Amino acid sequence: MRLPSITSALIGLCLLMISCGEKETKSRKETRIDEDNHFADTGVEMELDSLKNELADGNSDFSKSFGQDEIAWQKWNPSLLEKAKLTQSPIFALVGSTVGGTSRSVGKELTETPNLRKLLTERYVCTVIDTHIYPEIELLCYQLAREMKRATTFPFFIWLTHEGIPLNWMPIGAQSGRELEMTLEHATSMIEDSWVNYSKDTIIHSRIENERRQERFESAPHQVETTPAREETFRSSTRHLSSLYRFGDQDLDYIGGLTPTNSLELLALGSNSHLLTDEVRKRCHNAASEVANALIKEALKDHLNGSYFFARRTTDWSLPAFSKTIASQAEIAHMLIRLGTIFNNDLFLEEGLSVLSITEEAWLQQSLSSISPTESSTESPDDPGKYLWDLKSLEKTLTEEEVTLALSAFSMTPKGNIPAAADPLEEFYTLNTLRQSRSLSELANQIGQSSTQLSEKLEIIKKKLLTHREKNTSYERESTLTVADLALVLKAQLARAGHLKERHHLKPAIILAERISQEFYHPQKGLTRFPHSKNPIPARCQDYANTANAFFLLNQATLEVKWLTLALKTLDEAITTLISENGLLSEISDDERIIPLRQNNRSMIFGESSLGVLDLSLNRAWAITGDEKYRVILDAHTESLTPLVKRSTVNHTDYLTSCALGTHPLVAVMKGDPAQANGYELLATLNSQKHLPYLTIRTAKPSDTQLGHSDSALETSITLLRNGKVLGRATQPQDLEKILARIITGK
Repeated sequence: MRLPSITSALIGLCLLMISCGEKETKSRKETRIDEDNHFADTGVEMELDSLKNELADGNSDFSKSFGQDEIAWQKWNPSLLEKAKLTQSPIFALVGSTVGGTSRSVGKELTETPNLRKLLTERYVCTVIDTHIYPEIELLCYQLAREMKRATTFPFFIWLTHEGIPLNWMPIGAQSGRELEMTLEHATSMIEDSWVNYSKDTIIHSRIENERRQERFESAPHQVETTPAREETFRSSTRHLSSLYRFGDQDLDYIGGLTPTNSLELLALGSNSHLLTDEVRKRCHNAASEVANALIKEALKDHLNGSYFFARRTTDWSLPAFSKTIASQAEIAHMLIRLGTIFNNDLFLEEGLSVLSITEEAWLQQSLSSISPTESSTESPDDPGKYLWDLKSLEKTLTEEEVTLALSAFSMTPKGNIPAAADPLEEFYTLNTLRQSRSLSELANQIGQSSTQLSEKLEIIKKKLLTHREKNTSYERESTLTVADLALVLKAQLARAGHLKERHHLKPAIILAERISQEFYHPQKGLTRFPHSKNPIPARCQDYANTANAFFLLNQATLEVKWLTLALKTLDEAITTLISENGLLSEISDDERIIPLRQNNRSMIFGESSLGVLDLSLNRAWAITGDEKYRVILDAHTESLTPLVKRSTVNHTDYLTSCALGTHPLVAVMKGDPAQANGYELLATLNSQKHLPYLTIRTAKPSDTQLGHSDSALETSITLLRNGKVLGRATQPQDLEKILARIITGK
């Protein structure tokens, strides 16, 4: 009789467990349904009209410019999600920046047009996202635009759920008037219908799509069968890049009109490398030289003040977008100094040094990050007499003789000089960009004057035109400099010091490095994107990458331990803060993400690749310290980036420049005192742009037994090592030049 009792008890226990399990499952399911239907059954806990504009004390000049709008713009932070939950409203985000000028003009139209303002304020929690502060959102906009098969233009509108997940998005650009109104009305109608009537499905679908989006971000591209050595990647990719250029072609990057400084630097490195044949090296030299020459002569250069515009509208240089940034000035200066050094080209060197001087005086000293002409329905930077010129605006500004000279000097014509390819809709018909395609001596010979006389007259003309432009143009300026901005200037300063080879030229770089170390390193929070005393926003991956690279370069120029310590500290902090499961560094840390997506910037989107720049620092850290943690991440970069490089060379030239250092780095070991005259000359030789991109410099260690013993204990020497083997040793700069030429160029 016991068996039936036990059986009955077990059956009863099973039924009880099933019943409890069903209740627990039902409870979890009901909880999830309640969560998904949050907006269907709960009451509104906060009214939208109770929100106030928070941007009067925004983090940048751009965000502050929205501070007096009637729209209740909220700050971009996690409190947005709570406000969306309490008001049961989606989030509307205007993503934009000062660069380009259109973002603020669209923002003004939204707040100054009653029906647009009403449409936003009655339906959404509204926020402004400044890409200058949050560059990871700029990268996200690029990815979202790709999903729509659309180009990325700013401002960019994103609608988000209370969980920070994108619901809908739209690149807006220069839309205005009825076009802008229809875009917002159509998007609002779609979102309102799904939000009110299908909240559960809408939220679940947004989560699923976001998970798929994350998988696309994380998934590795098609893997190559065998991962080639870095030397081979550098060789084959640089050869491919050189083949993209044909004489007369000024387009090398195909990435939306940004100046291809990285591509030109990579070509210059290829022209100097023994890994390439003489024929390919010549192609590299010609391509980089011709494009750089065009850049200097054409309209991408602002010929009135010597600076350069941020981007171009077309595939050549004939019609720029008239915005400028300090970062682009520094990158152009560095590129020209590198090309001038490798090619022994005085024009490039002179131009690079000039741009750097302008960057220091007009940008760095005045704390100016970007400048853009404002754009509105009544005012445009393309109006005659601002950046584009017609004969009437010239005649109002110059004398008759000066008009004749200006037309010839700047290659202008009464009917306009913008080619049809750059202006297919004839929007700029009869207008002229300023370009100096003819040399000063050529022009002087034509008009029968000396070059000195002509130069003086041209300076007067330039001043008059510049005064006219400044008087008739209003600007949007950004004064908040990022640590990446300063790091790029520091990098250019070090290139200048490497060219001029005199100690005092290092002083500006050291002063700037001290500023970075004092203003951008928070005692507890580490590296910040802006000065921590004013705006302690954590650094992004691009900040870590550029800052670490700049400090490594300063250490290479001085061999001072404190700069190496700071470089390694920055790199280690980046790894600790940003390392993700795939072994790559993400743009921001997980606790900083409002939109639940992890991104790795692997290609040159909006000017640089965070991982590509970071690779340079990892390479040098590995060569100097031998610490395996750097090699592990380098291997992850190789695995991730090599297949992408095979698909598109021009999008990964940051990484390819790092590949020039090789799989087994060429290390120059200094034994002796670099402060001595001979030691400084040896160090300066290594830091020339002809040599530094291919090697890493460090001081001798007790374990360096292969260095041998100098004849004199005071003698300073350089020993070149690769993979533990001695490739050469020199105690005199001229001997070192010969050894480096043999190793690097093969000649």
